[in-house]
Amino acid sequence: MAIVIETEKVVNSDGKLSRKVLKVDLLRREQVPKLYFDNHEPAVAQGGDGIYFGSPHWYVMLSEKHVYSEEDFQEKMKFVYAAGKNLQKVNAKLAKLREGWNGNETFVI
Repeated sequence: MAIVIETEKVVNSDGKLSRKVLKVDLLRREQVPKLYFDNHEPAVAQGGDGIYFGSPHWYVMLSEKHVYSEEDFQEKMKFVYAAGKNLQKVNAKLAKLREGWNGNETFVI
C-alpha cells in the first residue's frame, strides 16, 4: 500500500508559502511487519488523524487539518520517503527469507 498525503497549497497572511494537510492514508502500525519498526531505520504509521513516526517512541509528524510551512513540510517528507524505502527493504528481506524457508518437515524418532 502506498503512503498518500493530500495537501492544499496556501499562502499565509505574512506571505509564507505553506501546506494544509487535508488527508493522510497509510498502513497502521499493526499492519506492517514488526521488523520495520525494530531495525532502527525511519518508520511511519497511521495513527488517529495523522502520521506518526519513530520507534520506540512515537511522535505526531503530520496531522490532518494542520498548516505547515513549505520548508517544514519538505523536511518531514524526506523522512516519509526514507520510511517508505525502509518498508520496501524490509518486505524484500522477508520475501527472500520466506522463499528459502518453506515446506514441511517430518521428524520420526
